[in-house]
Amino acid sequence: MHTQHNNALTIGFVGGLRYFDINKRIIDIFGNSEEYNLLYVGKKHPGCDLEEYSLAKKISNIKFMPAYDNDDKPKIYENIDIINSVYGNDTAEVCTALPNKLYDAVLYKKPIMVSAGTYLQEVVDEYCLGLAVDLDKDDIEDELACFLSGFDKCLFYEGCERFLKIALEEKGEMLKQVDEFIKGMCRSIANECDS
Repeated sequence: MHTQHNNALTIGFVGGLRYFDINKRIIDIFGNSEEYNLLYVGKKHPGCDLEEYSLAKKISNIKFMPAYDNDDKPKIYENIDIINSVYGNDTAEVCTALPNKLYDAVLYKKPIMVSAGTYLQEVVDEYCLGLAVDLDKDDIEDELACFLSGFDKCLFYEGCERFLKIALEEKGEMLKQVDEFIKGMCRSIANECDS
């Protein structure tokens, strides 16, 4: 699972850099660890200067990369071992969201780390896609090590396939409903024009 030459695992956040307090906590937990590297890839949102924070804290195992094109994602995810999708659980937005990082985890076959107490955790648990953490606890690094020591790659891949199958079925059903809606609108417009 190691993608780095120094055998440290890379925890990567790919997307708009926001949720400063949450990511600050992750930097505090994993900063200067010999076991983990941190990678942040994406556009920095106002008020979320994680790079400045990590410089002030003299964090040496962190790297920041600028905004990217979606075509760059495969290359970016080659260098990530665990996807950071920890957003907290203090608002309805983060408690109910299924972010793009979930689909990236399944497509690029990378385990995902999410916030405990969220709908995302329920999905991740159901499909064995990663682990949930509570950033208010002090044993996050131990929880991650425990998860990794028991990581079952076959179970993970099976979960990815099950999730993709259901996502594709739901997409097909949604497209069918959109198609029926458009056809209904066209019939309605045609009937109005005939009147």
